Amino acid sequence: MGDRREIIFRFGNVDIYLYSHWCGSELPRFLSQALQLSSRDHWDDPSYLMPELFDSIYASCGRQSVGLSPYHFNTEWRNLIVDMENRMVYLESIVNQSQFLDDRYTAQKSNDAWTFEEFASLDEYTLSSMSSSDSTWYH
Repeated sequence: MGDRREIIFRFGNVDIYLYSHWCGSELPRFLSQALQLSSRDHWDDPSYLMPELFDSIYASCGRQSVGLSPYHFNTEWRNLIVDMENRMVYLESIVNQSQFLDDRYTAQKSNDAWTFEEFASLDEYTLSSMSSSDSTWYH
C-alpha cells in the first residue's frame, strides 16, 4: 500500500530515482513548483533544481516521505522522467512495464512530454489528472 511514485532524473546513461512512498500522486505538482521556483539558468543543474523539489515535498509530506536511490522501486503511478540534458519531462509509458537492460531499470518514455517551461506552466487540473484513476495517465 501507499501512494508510490518516482521522479527519475536522467543524466545521459545515469538515472537517479527520487522515490516517494506516501506522496506519489502529488509529485507532478511538486516538480512543477520546483521548476517555477528555480531559475531557468539553473534548470540543467540538479544542485539547484533538486533542493527546490525536496523543499516542496518536505513542506507538504514531511522528511520521511521521500528518498533518493540508485535503483527503481515498484510504484502505483506512471513515473516522471526528468531529462536534465534536454530539459524535458516525460511520463513513463506504462506503470511497471519498463525494461531491465543489463540488470538496470530503464524507464521507457511515452509520448506525454513537456519542456521544462511547459511543465512549469501546467494548470492544477492537468497536474492532478496525472494521478487520477479515471484518466488515461494511470496505468
